[in-house]
Amino acid sequence: MAAYAARADLPIFLRQAHTQAWKAPYLCSRWHVLNIASAEDRPEMMRARAFGKQLVGVLDQWAVKVRPATEPDEDYANAKTLLDLADWIGAPRGYGNIALAERSQDIATVPLSRLIVNLQYPLDKVQALVLRLYARGGWDPAAQAEMLNREAGGNVVSVEMAAEKARTFAGGQILMNLRKDPNHKGYSTLTKKSVMASPLAKHSDLRIFEDDDAARIGGVYTLSRMWEGKWHLWVGNGSTNVYNLPMLFEFRRVVGYLPGTKEEFRRVWDRHSIEKNRTLYARAWTVYTAINEGRFLDHDTLLEEAEARNQEVLRQIREEIGRSNP
Repeated sequence: MAAYAARADLPIFLRQAHTQAWKAPYLCSRWHVLNIASAEDRPEMMRARAFGKQLVGVLDQWAVKVRPATEPDEDYANAKTLLDLADWIGAPRGYGNIALAERSQDIATVPLSRLIVNLQYPLDKVQALVLRLYARGGWDPAAQAEMLNREAGGNVVSVEMAAEKARTFAGGQILMNLRKDPNHKGYSTLTKKSVMASPLAKHSDLRIFEDDDAARIGGVYTLSRMWEGKWHLWVGNGSTNVYNLPMLFEFRRVVGYLPGTKEEFRRVWDRHSIEKNRTLYARAWTVYTAINEGRFLDHDTLLEEAEARNQEVLRQIREEIGRSNP
């Protein structure tokens, strides 16, 4: 299986996976392997993670591959391949599985976006792909709770807690800090009472809520940088592209065409919309503009390019300082 993945030819890999009935391996975090897993389970877990890391590299290659505009049928095939991979690798719902599935779906939105704005391309074929994007760009609370509890090695996070993941993690971190220092000055009395009365307070091991420092990856949250770290708060939250792109599709489906200005987007949408999605046109217009300007790219590519620009600015500043202070 790893040998096929290493070729970066995902269509061949997926056909082989289907023919051989390969099941995606369960991919836990490196943190889980080192801190929670039993010694006898660790070798197999690390082998599975090595396969996952291989797929991280393959997906980085595919992000480059699908960036240039190509023939519509090729865009369709590429988007479908990436969505097929997301379905396959995401099935076990492990930490690494969800991270890879999110990355694969996010990259798929790039060729899919070009199909949405191509009014000559059959709407039903586009819709079949759009419907495969996970609702609202994130994994449902049940899947998140399952992943977090397997990672923690116990039943720590309820579905209700997973539905408010950021708040739950903040509470867990506060509890950990208070256990280290009950007189911690950083929290109000009300906050302390609130977290001490929460369901999390009954658990002795709250390490699942303590992620790595962002400085470890330079504050650039790409999967290739995050793979070896602990980022449970981030994994499973979904992709901005996956959340926003279906809104542009919905606009095209309902209206039948894509106007040339934001004001026309608003005016036309007002005639077609219902109360609950009255402002959809604004997100649709933002996506449409990004596509037309060549800025609709996958999350990791956008971050890496922004980091490269920042580094170039810093380099120029250092050179200027050097010339001013010879």
